[in-house]
Amino acid sequence: METTDRLCIIPPNEWIELRDLFRESWPEHHVAYATIDNYIRWYEKDSTIKNLTIYCLNGSWRKDGTYLVVDRYQLFVYSLESSNCVLEKALHLLDWSGGLKVSSILSRHRKPVIDVITAKSLEKEYDSETILYYMPKPDCDSLCVTVPEGFELKPLSSEDAAIADDVWPNRHQGSLFFLQRLAAWNANVGLYECSTGKLVAWCFRLQAGPLGALQVDMGYLRRGFGTVVAIATAKQIADLGHDCFALVNANNVPSRTMFERIGFKHRGEAYWIRTIPTPDCDSLRVTVPEGFELKTLSSEDAAKANDVWPNRHQGSLFLLQRLAAWNTNVGLYECSTGKLVAWCFRQQSGALGALQVDMDYQRRGFGTVVATATAKQIVDLGYECFAYVITTNEPPRNMFERIGFKHSGEAYWIRTIPTVPSEWQD
Repeated sequence: METTDRLCIIPPNEWIELRDLFRESWPEHHVAYATIDNYIRWYEKDSTIKNLTIYCLNGSWRKDGTYLVVDRYQLFVYSLESSNCVLEKALHLLDWSGGLKVSSILSRHRKPVIDVITAKSLEKEYDSETILYYMPKPDCDSLCVTVPEGFELKPLSSEDAAIADDVWPNRHQGSLFFLQRLAAWNANVGLYECSTGKLVAWCFRLQAGPLGALQVDMGYLRRGFGTVVAIATAKQIADLGHDCFALVNANNVPSRTMFERIGFKHRGEAYWIRTIPTPDCDSLRVTVPEGFELKTLSSEDAAKANDVWPNRHQGSLFLLQRLAAWNTNVGLYECSTGKLVAWCFRQQSGALGALQVDMDYQRRGFGTVVATATAKQIVDLGYECFAYVITTNEPPRNMFERIGFKHSGEAYWIRTIPTVPSEWQD
């Protein structure tokens, strides 16, 4: 990745031009077309829509058709470039720390997403394969909706979306707002029992364009109601001038059979990948134990740290005193005695280092306190934070992983033996 690479925002007044790139070789890029068209329509409904940004790499979207749509916690990606090099570079520059739900990515874009997740040592909550079923607009137009006697079709309300969310197998933090916005702004259908007004089946259109969150109330299964709401929603999408597609979990045989019976054709696979948030230093909390306080280390404190440092060597006293004077550092002190019980420095390389807890105060979480406090000071300077830990030193490794640090590589320390007498002294 070039050091000059950067993510650029594609402004809303250019979204129509971006969308129309995907008319070429129709219907090869129909998913990308539907995705951008969705956000064009949403922006027309609310030009102040929050937490929605469409990115490209270095402003080159007209040339390579590469975009990253970040909609709240969801990520939609696409590229016309066959090598996916531009897409992978853009994904590397994205902020993944809050966790992302990479949504409806096609098979040809899966590898760069997985490669970036692997390179960043991100953990996946799930990685699900769905089957893409496709039907062109003329075929949707020819479908017939047969509403069962005693039932009626209506658009879903916000309250209906809440009912759907309560029983949705994919329910998650943020899903209620997600479904309520789909109900308000996208094609959708609910099937209601006339005598009771009860919602018994429903189908939404997701942001990327597919039919989704289709479900039938448990008390009304195996009566063809899923087919009714799927066809009715597909016809609404066709009325917008669009082809229709659906994404069905690969293991959901009943739903796959239903879409095939309606006339949808299998046209590939798409994937849903949810990454687990990686706490950044800004989000860390420092909890100072009762009876203790945090302060900056003094030159005398550095001398105490040097006295018990396992890596003490000729010149180490000056090293620690200079770090105490010039770099970020934290000491934890017992209020009643003033005793220094734990400490952490920032080394010349920027890494946390020389972290230690007094022998009489170990196994009380004091190392975590000074590590977290020093990390937050580093962030306040505008830097990211990292630490070097000896490979075989399991307790500190476990501590940093528990805090939220991720293993991102290795570094080495090599000391050569002098060939002439050393003049260095503390």
